[in-house]
Amino acid sequence: MFIYAILILLPAVTLCAVVSLANLESKLQVLLDANKDGKISLVETENYFLSYDSNKDGQVTLAEFKAGVDAVDPVIIGNEIQFFILLDLDENGHIDKADIDNAFHIVDLNHDNFLKHSELHLIIAFARQPWWKIN
Repeated sequence: MFIYAILILLPAVTLCAVVSLANLESKLQVLLDANKDGKISLVETENYFLSYDSNKDGQVTLAEFKAGVDAVDPVIIGNEIQFFILLDLDENGHIDKADIDNAFHIVDLNHDNFLKHSELHLIIAFARQPWWKIN
């Protein structure tokens, strides 16, 4: 479950270093909730992570991931490879829609096809545990 959750947690991990837990939930909600309806859909999650796909081939390579993370999530700088390995669930050398979809459905705790503030709270609390952080 940890590996699947990481896909959704990447923005949360980035923000953990700069904001409190309550502010982190709100900022993550704003970051992922493109239509501002209070819920994060699978499409919104896919759009966020696939925005790193600079050549728009539907696959985020390590180079694209590093460039995207470094531009948007500078706290991750230095750990890009470790995060990429965790996100590439099928170990095929890229992060694609299938990887994102699998992670989303694991994190969607009530299985309503949306991520809500309460689910983000649990995910962020998980992300803040010291035993899973990458050194």
